[in-house]
Amino acid sequence: GWELHPDCLRLAAAVPAEAIAAIPAERVGRELLKALSLPCPGRFLEVLAQLDLWRPWFAELTDIARIPAGPLRWHSGSVLQHTVRVMNAVAGDTLAVWMAFCHDLGKLLTPTQILPHHYGHEQRGLALVRLLARRLHLPLRQEKAGLLACELHMKAGLYSQLRPGTRRDVLWRAETSGMAREFWKVVDADSKQDISSRALADSALLRGVCLPPQWWDRGEESARK
Repeated sequence: GWELHPDCLRLAAAVPAEAIAAIPAERVGRELLKALSLPCPGRFLEVLAQLDLWRPWFAELTDIARIPAGPLRWHSGSVLQHTVRVMNAVAGDTLAVWMAFCHDLGKLLTPTQILPHHYGHEQRGLALVRLLARRLHLPLRQEKAGLLACELHMKAGLYSQLRPGTRRDVLWRAETSGMAREFWKVVDADSKQDISSRALADSALLRGVCLPPQWWDRGEESARK
């Protein structure tokens, strides 16, 4: 609930851009991960917006507070407000908070002529996740987690409406990533639904599927079964 002192705003505005750009990338990455581990991680983005300190490290997020999160039927605020809400909803789990940070980055690349819709933002965001993760020298696990959340959060949010084959694909991707718990936590926060309970139960069901012993070790026959 704290607020920035007016002097902080004045001093921040006076810092030369080249001084901020000179900070080692690893340092910025560490500070980001520290911020994501705090009780109210979305505050990090709000402060960057308040100080207008997106450049150079988060330059692609410059318009995040001006882009609508979506049609009013689903979203009433900006991409910044929505992202902050989802990040704070999963606070206490740093990896999940990072996934929440990444999940809607593709909306920043939406062509203006189709706003407030964001068709295809899941795919558009993948390059941006990679760019930020590598620019800040984040661990590979962070990059993979961000890509998973970015690409699959929309399908996962419609879990009950998916065809069985598509549902299986989403479950398998999350399960084999080793980050299923964090992923479904973000999906719950994003959709404001309890989707994870069913999804994790279904994942357990999938893991239990195996061939009966009489079909083991038969090569192609086993594969067909």
